[in-house]
Amino acid sequence: MSIRNDFTRLVNNFLAMGSTRAKLFALELADEKQRWLNVIVLAIVVLLFAMLGLIMASVAITLFFWDTEYRWWALFGVTAFHFVAALIAYRCLLSGARAGGAPFAKTRETLCEDIQRFSQSNEPRSTSTAVVVVEPIDPSIRPTERGDI
Repeated sequence: MSIRNDFTRLVNNFLAMGSTRAKLFALELADEKQRWLNVIVLAIVVLLFAMLGLIMASVAITLFFWDTEYRWWALFGVTAFHFVAALIAYRCLLSGARAGGAPFAKTRETLCEDIQRFSQSNEPRSTSTAVVVVEPIDPSIRPTERGDI
């Protein structure tokens, strides 16, 4: 083989590797975008219905106790309930936003593996210039289908 063929093959390998990494990043970006869109839409829906329910409950409780001497206690109780409910909803929203794990974890893992491979390939080698191409073996394919035997 000539140097030109080796260089061409090397460039093609780098381009193919970059292409697969870009596709992986695009897939994970789409997943993150969809997850955050779902979180935002659900947060808005929860907020809307919770506000409507809380307003109606607040008015009902206030009107029920208005003619009694406990009206101030009722107003303070409703207010305290609203603050506690808001705190619980805030904690649930935070846990839902964090539930997805680290964004782009697979992309970062793959890039770290690439960096490790390249750092290992820069170590001093023997004087031999032989190139060995190792392809991953798909365990679902039997040896006779791969052409090993």
